Amino acid sequence: VPLPLSTPSLNTFFGESRVWVSSTPFVLPAGRRRFRRNGKQRTGESPQACLQKLLARFGYPPADIALTHGTNIADQEWVTVHEATGAQRPRKGERTTRMLPGFRFRVSFETPIAGPLAVGHSCHFGLGLFAAQS
Repeated sequence: VPLPLSTPSLNTFFGESRVWVSSTPFVLPAGRRRFRRNGKQRTGESPQACLQKLLARFGYPPADIALTHGTNIADQEWVTVHEATGAQRPRKGERTTRMLPGFRFRVSFETPIAGPLAVGHSCHFGLGLFAAQS
């Protein structure tokens, strides 16, 4: 995923800070089912709750998480992500990409955290990247 031109310098990704802000959209990990069959959101599966769970899984302390963009469906960023197709080549007509909603957050910890901070779907490919804010 190419980083946007407005991306801050690399120093902000490897710094230490209490406050981290999304530089690229956070996409929920594959397999997370946010909604029930009736269309209602599952308890504890909001984007903020999922981000909190991921941070805890990676050993970060609890944080105050605020959604800064994408508060409703009309405002969400839709991001193209690559779907793993296994070791085989995709079959003819089989899709290898899909669109998923992206969210932007402001994450505040009680103590400074050293970066880089990258979580969520395709975080090793440039999504879910947070920059330190001074």
